[in-house]
Amino acid sequence: MIAKNVGLSLAIAVWTYLLMTLFFGERGLLAYAGLSEYRDTLVSHIEELSELQNELSASARRLRSDPQQIRIEARRIGYVGQSEGLIRIPGRVGAVEPTETAGEKLVQPERWSADRNLFRALALSAALLAFFLLQTMRRDSK
Repeated sequence: MIAKNVGLSLAIAVWTYLLMTLFFGERGLLAYAGLSEYRDTLVSHIEELSELQNELSASARRLRSDPQQIRIEARRIGYVGQSEGLIRIPGRVGAVEPTETAGEKLVQPERWSADRNLFRALALSAALLAFFLLQTMRRDSK
């Protein structure tokens, strides 16, 4: 009868460990849900970067071919034409801030995983508890 109780306790320990790993392990359901959210974030970030790339490509094409756009950009960064002059206004900063950004790097979240030793300890505790309960029930039934 003790062997049967030990076997049942070991089975409880194994199942407890497996279930905790399934839900809380580094590849468990909670981690999978976090990866799903991160995938959605990456997809939206890729779409934003694609839009930015399209805008920058169109701007670069205009700067290569459109003389009016070239003049506008040259004036924005401080160049003047041959028949034009430059007026400096005191207190006004001459440097021009960039209007486009290259995009932001998306930081990968840290991976969360529970300690496997904690799972093992909890499974062992469940097994010992089950064993003592089975032994107590056996004594009570006599």
